[in-house]
Amino acid sequence: MHTITKASRLRSFSWIAFSLLLAFLAQSCSPYDTTAVTPFGKKANVPLPDGSFIDLNAGSTLRYNASDFTEKRIVELEGEAYFLVKRGGGFLCKTPYGLVRVIGTSFNVYARPDGFSVSCYLGKVEVRHQGDIMELQLNEKAIWQEDHFEKVPEYAERPAWIKGETIFKAAAYTSVLSALERQFNLEVNAEITGNPPFTGSFPHDDLQQAMDNIVDPFGYRYAQNGRQMRIWEP
Repeated sequence: MHTITKASRLRSFSWIAFSLLLAFLAQSCSPYDTTAVTPFGKKANVPLPDGSFIDLNAGSTLRYNASDFTEKRIVELEGEAYFLVKRGGGFLCKTPYGLVRVIGTSFNVYARPDGFSVSCYLGKVEVRHQGDIMELQLNEKAIWQEDHFEKVPEYAERPAWIKGETIFKAAAYTSVLSALERQFNLEVNAEITGNPPFTGSFPHDDLQQAMDNIVDPFGYRYAQNGRQMRIWEP
């Protein structure tokens, strides 16, 4: 078991500007009149005007038009969110990496620079990206793989992050560190060779345990100074 110790001061934390949870803003330059933002280290439940609910993971942004939402039911997501959609016509989730269209269902969308995936927990989901279309049903997940969707089983009632855990399967180590930054409001400086794959998990409520989980398999060391975390090879 490693102990978290002090390290030298690293570069300033860039997410400090997002200090308000669920900052609902009117933006004249945006086609949406409502924005919900979760900063690093925070999650939120966002009720929508039609009675649907969205759990927004840390480091995520949701936009929609509250003024006509019950008629159009369109949201835009950057980050990760779990949707519990009320039945009543179409529901469209736009992301920078693809579209998700549903009718009365619950599903999870991960839309970040390191990957795009959609998991269906109830009902049906249609996923579209770069001309590829895939329909998902209960216990199915679509993962974007360079130029096509790959369908894999997803045997869970809800995504693990809702329960306070992030799980990885052969994930790039940089993706693991990005998730760590989001969940614990950290900035990580990794002084390691390569980008090894990681299979495992870490809890969201215990930083020391989370660090042990992600560094022990590789024999790395780590030290913390405030919101700065350094990881290095011994």
